[in-house]
Amino acid sequence: GVAGRDFAAAARRLPAAEGAFDLVFLDPPYGPGEIHRALRLCDAGGLLSSSALLVAQHDMRTEMPEREGRLERGRSYRYGSTLLTLYAPAGSASG
Repeated sequence: GVAGRDFAAAARRLPAAEGAFDLVFLDPPYGPGEIHRALRLCDAGGLLSSSALLVAQHDMRTEMPEREGRLERGRSYRYGSTLLTLYAPAGSASG
């Protein structure tokens, strides 16, 4: 499913209603620090399956962490001033 709502609220509700997801796409708008908070919520909230791929869209000036909890940063793809950065749970083949 697609959740176009407040991410924190969705991250709390979706795992119980839908189970873990194999693909999560995080896209703007973000306030200061929101992308990092979203990564933490995905990792800690049971939102991601063990083989999930998380795609975070962000401005190229945003510093993305190498690791957030069990999520490890993979490749990034640049489109103008936008980056798509891939994250996957440590030890998975995704990313």
